[in-house]
Amino acid sequence: MLMSFPALRALQPDWAMPERPSGLGLSPSLDPLTHRFAVWAGREGGTSVDIGCGGGIAAAAALVRGARVVAIDPDTSNIEPLLAQLPVRQRAHLRVLGGRLPTLQFESASLTAIHAARVLHLLEGNEIRQSLRQFRGWLRPDGRLFISVLTPHGSHWAGFHREYARRCENDEVWPGAADSRRPHLLDQRVLQRELTRAGFRVDELLDFPLAWDATQMCCGIVAAPQTISSDSAASRGPARRYHQIRR
Repeated sequence: MLMSFPALRALQPDWAMPERPSGLGLSPSLDPLTHRFAVWAGREGGTSVDIGCGGGIAAAAALVRGARVVAIDPDTSNIEPLLAQLPVRQRAHLRVLGGRLPTLQFESASLTAIHAARVLHLLEGNEIRQSLRQFRGWLRPDGRLFISVLTPHGSHWAGFHREYARRCENDEVWPGAADSRRPHLLDQRVLQRELTRAGFRVDELLDFPLAWDATQMCCGIVAAPQTISSDSAASRGPARRYHQIRR
């Protein structure tokens, strides 16, 4: 899956070339966050959305657990092999759409779960904020957002580590903003800040490497729409689960 970066549509950025880092390719296996999405979507019922579905591995894991899934990607050809293999009942519970953030539209409070794995690196800061606000509006009050991002903590970005630290020290809002050399990299602090700003409560934090590249760390978060009752709970200091997975 290769999507154009908004600020560089007239150029082919270096990180989007065929030899791009493996973190920008299709996932061959479930990561810890995606597994949580599949279990939640299958258990809670309703409709769930997999944004940036690629080959459909997350959608398939949710379908086999009984979920109804809308799988979205700019290039839906990647999911066609999965469609040919799905049992009739599971195929009936899957809808495939072409599209990308932040131009998607769903009805308010209509979704049980949203899965957005490693897609925010394709967006500018204002588009990230717009997308997170949309997620908040689409989810049911008891719904969950399962989101992961590529962090600067990877060997491919070693030359950027010092610059990233400098930007953080200077309190830049988007220290990992994209340019022709790299996509938009986000760390746990930035992602958690933006989720809170968009009206989410962070329930679980995960740090894990890519299944096919142990040098590239991802940040995953399970978040819930913030409500008046959860605001009260937050004032009492809710426990947040944190997991660091190493391979």
